[in-house]
Amino acid sequence: MTIPPKKVTNADAGDADHVGGNDWDDLADYLNDVDKTGPVKINTATQYRTGKFKLRDSGNTHNYIFATGDVAADRTVTYPVLTGNDIPAFEAHTQTLTNKTIDIETNPLILRENTYLIFKDGSTYYARHGTTGALTSNSSFDILIQAIIDAIPTRDETVFTKIKIGPGSFVVDDTISILDKYNLHIEGSGEGITRLDGGSGLTGDQKVWDIEGSVSGTSKNLTANTTLKGYQATMSTVNAATFSVGDTILLRSTALWYASGIGKKGEIKQIEAIDGGTGVIDFSESIYDVYLTADTASMIKLLPAKNIKFSNLTIGKTSGYTNTEGEWLFFRFVNNVHITNVTVEDSTGDSSKGIILRSCLNSRLSDIHLIQNKANTPNNQYGIALNNCCQNVVVTNCTAIGQFRHSFLSGAYADQTNGEGVCRGTTFHNCTSRGTDSNAYDVHPFADGTTFSNCSIVGSYNIGGFSMRARRSKVIGCYISSHIASPAINVNEDAFETQVIGNTIFQGSDTASVGIEVKDGLDNVMISNNTIEDCTDAGIALNSGSDGCIITNNIIKNNDDSGIWIDNCDKLIISGNLIHNNGDYGINFSAGNCTDNIITSNSFSGNSSGSKANGGQTGCVEANNFGY
Repeated sequence: MTIPPKKVTNADAGDADHVGGNDWDDLADYLNDVDKTGPVKINTATQYRTGKFKLRDSGNTHNYIFATGDVAADRTVTYPVLTGNDIPAFEAHTQTLTNKTIDIETNPLILRENTYLIFKDGSTYYARHGTTGALTSNSSFDILIQAIIDAIPTRDETVFTKIKIGPGSFVVDDTISILDKYNLHIEGSGEGITRLDGGSGLTGDQKVWDIEGSVSGTSKNLTANTTLKGYQATMSTVNAATFSVGDTILLRSTALWYASGIGKKGEIKQIEAIDGGTGVIDFSESIYDVYLTADTASMIKLLPAKNIKFSNLTIGKTSGYTNTEGEWLFFRFVNNVHITNVTVEDSTGDSSKGIILRSCLNSRLSDIHLIQNKANTPNNQYGIALNNCCQNVVVTNCTAIGQFRHSFLSGAYADQTNGEGVCRGTTFHNCTSRGTDSNAYDVHPFADGTTFSNCSIVGSYNIGGFSMRARRSKVIGCYISSHIASPAINVNEDAFETQVIGNTIFQGSDTASVGIEVKDGLDNVMISNNTIEDCTDAGIALNSGSDGCIITNNIIKNNDDSGIWIDNCDKLIISGNLIHNNGDYGINFSAGNCTDNIITSNSFSGNSSGSKANGGQTGCVEANNFGY
């Protein structure tokens, strides 16, 4: 028989019991690509050999050929009850799937974006490998994730690991350690959705997360003093040979950075060249300080961890957590810490920190929310702290709510092995603090060039505002509208050459409080373009020996005491200020012999006791003042 069959030559309709020629012709058409009136319904089991069942494409040019494998027994393929038109899913065809639920606990999915996907089912934690699809599990989250981290090669530039953590509370009962790792990203499913909570297993001073690099070898002494802003250090050729181009080193000495403190001089550098014949080592950037052989100037090699990121999660504690000394996120010797979209709740330790960076480089902390809830006992907790030899760290768009000791801190010093150095080039930008127990923003003396810009303190009874204790600090464009019981901006300890520029201060405290105060003996402080009003003490106060300060273009009004209060300071420039309606004098030279000051182009009006109180002044220039 020919397929398709030939037609018959006669026209014969047949009858009810016999096939006619016309019937045969209809069958021939049906089997020969002719659209006959249908449909044809088949209710008889019909079998096709593999590759024999074919569907023509819409252009009637090619086939979809159905092929099967060799199954061990019959298999039933069941189509769902569709509620609308739909399209099957195929292995290699590009499609966007909707309304699908895949149980990753029982399905070995390959997740290319994530190296691991960690999720929780009941009291069991699971990790699905993103490349192999392998599934591991453990009743302890910290054991599960620690095994993943330990398997990452040490200091390998070519390995990139992303651990995605699903929704839920993931309890940490033992410190999770990330030591000497590169290129690791811990990502949650969202703040408040993924929680990494300290549990009852953490005791003493155990940290929740401990992320660190290492130190290699022993310290090598210099044989010559370095020079300020120079690029070189010199040691014996034998010692120089222990270093390599590209090494990261800690340059340090036993000299104190700040005479009244414990912090020692130090900075982190990268080696650019080594002269094996002379022992001269060149750095990629200039040296910030001077290191003397008399102070045991030396270098030691660092092996920083690198490119560590946390994002989209909340770090806090369970109700069973009772540790009073631990810290949530601790980093030491890490190059490029990146923390973004993270909430840190209720650190509990005495002087503990929610996030602490110690001797870290080139790092960004952004969109972090620090919270101390009312039920969490105040215990001198800190929010974000930058300590020891941190360099080039930027903190942006962060908020702090609750009774922190300090919400944001730079320049603290931990006296520990290889801990020499001070914070340099750290910046806090567009951050907000509300409700701190002490100064909301604090710079300890062991820092150089810390900047606070566009930060604010609002709507609460803070004990202090900005405490600038380190040299060459800056407070620029910040806003203080709060009941503060000490100076809104307090320049003290080692903060010479600090700049206070373009800030707005509305105090309104119930206790005596100065707007901007410069403590004894701090020279060359600039106070410019600020608005200072409603303080319950003086608007600006310069204490004894604060020589060479510049006070220009400020609006100082409606303060309970004098607009500017000065005690025994020389060589001041006070110019272009609007000093109105203050409760005592416009400028009060209260005591001491103030010499060689320049007071020009200021405007005075409505100050209760007059424009100026004359203390012991000699050699001053006073000109072009209105209402003086």
